[in-house]
Amino acid sequence: MSESDTLPISRYKNEILSLISDNDVSIIIGETGSGKSTLLPIFLYEESLANRKNELFKHRNRVIAITQPRRIAAISLAEYASSLLRSSVGDIVGYSVRFKTLISKNTRIKYLTDGMLIRECVTTKKNLFKSYSVIVIDEAHERSVRTDFLLGLLKMELNKKERIEDKFKIIIMSATFQYNDFVDFFKSNLKDEYNGKKLNNQLKIGIYKVPGRQFPVKINYLKEPEVDYLEAIVSTILTIHFLKPEGDILVFLPGQDDILQLYEKLNNLKKEIDKFYEKEGELSLYIGKTRIDNINRIKIHIQCLYASMPTEEQTKVFEKLPDNYRKVILSTNISETSVTLPNIVYVIDSGLEKLKYFKSNASIDALILNKISKASSIQRAGRAGRLKPGEVYRIYTKQNYNELLVSQTPEILRTSLSETLLELIYILDNYSRFNNKMDYNKEFETDSSLKEASVKKIMNFPFMSYPNRESIIATLKFLYRLEALDIKGNITELGVKLTMLPVTPVLGKLICCSIEFSCTSEVITLVSMLSAECYFDCSIEVERSRKRLRNNDINNNSQSSLSSSYRTYIKSNMIKYGDHVGLIEIYNKWDSLVITEKYKFCTEVGISNINMLRAKSIRNQLVQLTYNIFNIKTIDSCILKNNLDTVHNVNKDINTSNSLSNNILKSKAIIDETSKDDKWNPLLMCLTKSFWQNSAKLDHNNKQYITEISRQIVNTHPSSSISQLKNKPKWVIFNDVVQTNKTYIKILSPINHLWLAEYCSKWFISHSNN
Repeated sequence: MSESDTLPISRYKNEILSLISDNDVSIIIGETGSGKSTLLPIFLYEESLANRKNELFKHRNRVIAITQPRRIAAISLAEYASSLLRSSVGDIVGYSVRFKTLISKNTRIKYLTDGMLIRECVTTKKNLFKSYSVIVIDEAHERSVRTDFLLGLLKMELNKKERIEDKFKIIIMSATFQYNDFVDFFKSNLKDEYNGKKLNNQLKIGIYKVPGRQFPVKINYLKEPEVDYLEAIVSTILTIHFLKPEGDILVFLPGQDDILQLYEKLNNLKKEIDKFYEKEGELSLYIGKTRIDNINRIKIHIQCLYASMPTEEQTKVFEKLPDNYRKVILSTNISETSVTLPNIVYVIDSGLEKLKYFKSNASIDALILNKISKASSIQRAGRAGRLKPGEVYRIYTKQNYNELLVSQTPEILRTSLSETLLELIYILDNYSRFNNKMDYNKEFETDSSLKEASVKKIMNFPFMSYPNRESIIATLKFLYRLEALDIKGNITELGVKLTMLPVTPVLGKLICCSIEFSCTSEVITLVSMLSAECYFDCSIEVERSRKRLRNNDINNNSQSSLSSSYRTYIKSNMIKYGDHVGLIEIYNKWDSLVITEKYKFCTEVGISNINMLRAKSIRNQLVQLTYNIFNIKTIDSCILKNNLDTVHNVNKDINTSNSLSNNILKSKAIIDETSKDDKWNPLLMCLTKSFWQNSAKLDHNNKQYITEISRQIVNTHPSSSISQLKNKPKWVIFNDVVQTNKTYIKILSPINHLWLAEYCSKWFISHSNN
């Protein structure tokens, strides 16, 4: 019997295929680990080979798509499905994630993130999803903003299909039994854009529940609430490790910071445990006030798992350890459903998670610590007991559990909508039924009822959960100020270009503006570093950690010293030019090193070498996209040429419009007026023009900043070079606003206020005294 034959879903193959054949939309419920994510696509593929008479598989070139909310899931599932078919990845089974695609003309099963399928819709003028016979939405219960958007597009397009050869099947797969929302969504009628009346649709919907193979799982609760949940988790890990039989431990923690903090604690304890094991005879110890006798001698191996980890690091959690080792995996909620971890017997649930909430009125991303929902609690418990009876240790009381919400707020109701709404407006403007560009008389910048045409268009789109009107209006204002939309709410030529770039709209605007300022090479480097989350931390605590690392390095050599001095050089340049320039210089230095020296450099600077490799891959793709989208022959660099000559002559190298040529002349004038010998000015001016909505001015106490758009009082984040300065710059541009215990602006660069008046004159007026 093969491994796949032992998975629960294999016993119900015929029933599931029959359900899919008879319905437009099939909802498959099955726990993580039931095999639905890998075997169902294979069932469909094999059926397409065996049953050509089925209209669904009449067209041989159509593909089976399986969407995933996360990169790691799309890649790991494609690899596993390929192994089951005894094929290499990229042949029969392939994958497509942001900045990485591995498919071929032979590919018939394609795993991809939901965002990548939406991007395909953006680049398709009509007949969306025409390449697919079946589209599987996996992990739909997570209700990510991209999944909700995709479900709306699927419903809209499936209702439009009239010819049988154009139709496709939708399969919704969920690990929870809360499926009524999906049934209600696909049963509800679409609204006609022109008159608001409902359009009759008769989608056939089928439901199938795949029984699990769960072994008994014992749930343990705290008797009393714990003040320090991390200490409680450490104690629980040690108790399990010393007293319980073999089996790996999965620990659910709220976020990356908690994981790294616990990882350091456990690593220190591991050293003591290893020394302890060197003793002969029976072993005893105290955990707290409790004496534990006859403890086992299983060795402990600690691993981390969170979304921002490089994919190569994430996949290490699947590697098998030697006998007599127990794996302890410290994870965020990424392990609830997206991945199936083998050999988990014990689960420790903190009962907490960190969720990002976007405050549209202040443009603030607040990372808030939340209690999980009952649905999440059940999902976490389900990780145990797959191979043998398991145990769950909930670091909260039974009463705490009873008070949990049934499910969390869908992401679309609490996240920034700028990327989603820009893509939506572009798709709808190309979509025959919704292509109704209505004019209105009021300029929304001065009227609270702004952009009625676009608001109506968006509100008539079939979302499972509708964003509130205020959030939509705030997002449309942002896109208008970004010049991605015009005053009537129609997408502009710039907005179309932004949808073609696989980055956020504001980073896309930065790339577009870089052509004007002849700093495209540096901007693409910067965007790549930001996209790969290659951040440099200037905080004093990090400096101390780096110093301890150097002092503890018995193999300290000249290269380490060089890296150390280069870290100092980066900081000094950041203090002068800002964090954005520092990221560019980090990349340039890293890229100049030979492979053997890259890792040493990254260790000293404090950035993952794997993240840097990803930044390089992203950069290569963005360079090619920039060539294609903007029809240019060369990628200009502001540090390879004399700035004034570059800005003055850029229109000779690029086919520029009159307005762009005028802006180039203005750029030259501003450079002349501000700083004639500063090579980074073109980049900083480009940042100003693109990020002006993220500008802030120093307050009268010269300690905090006030953001220009939302008038929020904010602090410089400790990781920024600006926070190290006694005399802070009067004006800055920032990347993000985040809220923890305080409201911070992150990744800052100083700017000249004259640039705001010159490049953002529609929004700023220059006064002689300011």
